[in-house]
Formats: sequence, C-alpha cells, structure tokens
Amino acid sequence: MDVIDDAQQRTQHFQDLAMQNRAFDLAPVAAKNTDSQGNPLCIDCDTNITRRREVLPSTQRCIECQTDHEKRSRN
Repeated sequence: MDVIDDAQQRTQHFQDLAMQNRAFDLAPVAAKNTDSQGNPLCIDCDTNITRRREVLPSTQRCIECQTDHEKRSRN
C-alpha cells in the first residue's frame, strides 16, 4: 500500500465517522403522529418507529418510507 492509498482509506474512515455522528447533531423532534400510548408512528404509513427514534431522534419516517422519500427527492 502506498501513501496515496493510505490517505484515501483514512479520508474514507473519517467521512464515515462524520456521517455516523451527524445523526447526533440533529435536535430531537416531537413525533408528528403517535398511537394511543404515545408511541411515535411513521408519518407516511403509521408504522411504530420507537426503535428507529432511539437511534435517530429527529426521524419522522420508518426506514422503508424514508428510503422512498429520498428516492423521490432525488428525481
């Protein structure tokens, strides 16, 4: 491995860390939709997103709906 390969690997490592930490930079947001017990629900499909919000407190969508939303936003 040469110096350039090493630099590229280190750069990628730090970019990956930055993206992981970005989730913690966002302030928690109150869930827009909740069930009768107050559990957060996806704003698109009403799936319980309690576990997802433990990792990403600002999220309003389940993984599937967020993926669809991002695909639509790119097009």
